[in-house]
Amino acid sequence: MCSSDLTSSIIVLRIHDRAHKKNNFNFNDRFNYRINLNPGWNKVSINLSEVRNAPINREMNMKKMAGLMFFKLKLKTSETVYFSEIELIK
Repeated sequence: MCSSDLTSSIIVLRIHDRAHKKNNFNFNDRFNYRINLNPGWNKVSINLSEVRNAPINREMNMKKMAGLMFFKLKLKTSETVYFSEIELIK
């Protein structure tokens, strides 16, 4: 990941499975991870067991993933972020 901004920036990664819809899209029923991006290239690694165990009352079904999203909270100015080589590795 590379941010063209000259200061650090925080984006959020959200991952959910198909059961998330059945659970009314509850915040505690998905994986949410804050990523601090510094200027230049950033490497981010996330243990998939953290994703699987993120929902409070169940395990996420890793074979029925439904969404992966990056977003920014309280965006005050325009930012450009580039993504390269996003991989899911066992």
